[in-house]
Order: sequence, then C-alpha cells, then structure tokens
Amino acid sequence: MIKVNFHTHTERCKHAVGSEESYIQHAIAGGFKVLGFADHTPWPFKDYVSNIRMTVDALDNYITTLTHLKQKYQSDIDIYIGLEVEYFPEYLEYLEILKTKVDYFILGNHFYQNENIKGSYYGRNTHLDEMMDRYLETTIAAINTGLYSYVAHPDLFMRGRKVFDAKAEIISRKIIEACIAKNMPLEYNLEGKKYNQINNVEEYPHHRFWEIVSEYPAEVIIGVDAHQPESLSKTVLYDEAYQFLSRLNIKLIDRIKLFSKEK
Repeated sequence: MIKVNFHTHTERCKHAVGSEESYIQHAIAGGFKVLGFADHTPWPFKDYVSNIRMTVDALDNYITTLTHLKQKYQSDIDIYIGLEVEYFPEYLEYLEILKTKVDYFILGNHFYQNENIKGSYYGRNTHLDEMMDRYLETTIAAINTGLYSYVAHPDLFMRGRKVFDAKAEIISRKIIEACIAKNMPLEYNLEGKKYNQINNVEEYPHHRFWEIVSEYPAEVIIGVDAHQPESLSKTVLYDEAYQFLSRLNIKLIDRIKLFSKEK
C-alpha cells in the first residue's frame, strides 16, 4: 500500500495555515505519493458568512491554483482536487454543480441542517441522545446520495459523547453497516488523533469504534486532515495509525472513487 492522503485543507478555510504549495512540498518530504485537497465546501448561505470555510467566490482560485500545482509537481506526486462536504439537503442541487468542478467529495458531517443554527454542532451536542440520532440519520442519508467518496471522521460524535456507551455502539454499527452496503470507506482521522494526544483525552478516533469496524468487511483510509503543512512531513501519527489498524486486521485502502475518472 502506498502512502496517500485525500484530506488536506488550505488557508482559505480560515482555520488552516500555509499555502497549497507548502502542503505539497511537505507531503513529498513525508513520502506521500498521492495528495488530495479537500477544503471545506463554500456554501451559498443567505445572510450569513461562515468563519470556518472558504467563500463561494474563492472556489475558482482554489481550483485554478491546485490545477497549476498539479502540473508543476506531476513527476513527484499525484494531486487531486476535492472538497469536504456537509450534508445539507437543501443544497443538493448546488452540489451537483460543484461535482463538475472537482475530483471528489468527502463527507464531513459536522452540523445538523445548517452550521448557523445554535446547538447544531455534533462535536459538542451528541451528549444528547437526540443529537446522536440526528447524526446517524444525516450520515446515512448522505451515504445514500452516492455523492461522497468516503466518510471522514465517522466517530466525530465521540467529541460530544465522551463515554463510549451502548448508544454509541448502536450508532457505530449502523454507520459501518451503511458504509459497507454502499461500498463506502471510513476514515481514520489523524487531526482528531493529534487533538486526543495533546489534550490527553480519547474522543475521535476512539479505539472502541475501530474495534467494532474490525468485526466487519469494511474498507478504511487514513486521513491526515491536515491544517498545517508539517502534518504531512511529520508522519509519526500516520505510522502509529497504520500499525494500530493493521493489528486489528482492518482492510486499508490507498485509492478512492473519483468523479468520472476512477484510478
């Protein structure tokens, strides 16, 4: 298996740092053969400007910049242009338009309905069973659209849940089973792993979720979720994740489904 990452952000999302080219250079130094950019989707919200994603008018430059760098570094690394996309049903037609401009979407299910709704963030409010149910409902609905190449940080709910209880196990199994039914991989997220280590907690990725994954014929991809270029050249977390998942005999993959041009 070659070293790949399809989850890379840019400074356009307002909470990552570094130029696209610096991410590419660090990825090459880190031994990556494939680098996919998946910055947060720019949504055409009405009367609201997000502080955690690029604006709609920044999208063309995002694509143009990465297209140029893809050519510049073609002998060193394969570069793909994607987006990390929420599941907001009212914008599905908009996603069909975006789909024609990029190589892939990954599902980053952070918010219920809209990020501007108070109490909608799954990573804070899944201590409530109601929000756990909403997370499950929207994750499965997104999977069933067929728009996404994989589910990023599927155990995000553990940031709010804290304790991996019976409810967490039920939700986990249903998400895993939905992914298998649609041949959709799950992502083991390294930005979450880094947060866990820095803060001496275990939120996501949570070992129990991945032990449950190991009971199924699921496919898993490691996602750096890079917000700093150095996350791609300092690969200790990647190596640890690979060893952990390998010990569980989880099937790791290094390719994802792309729009109209699968490799």
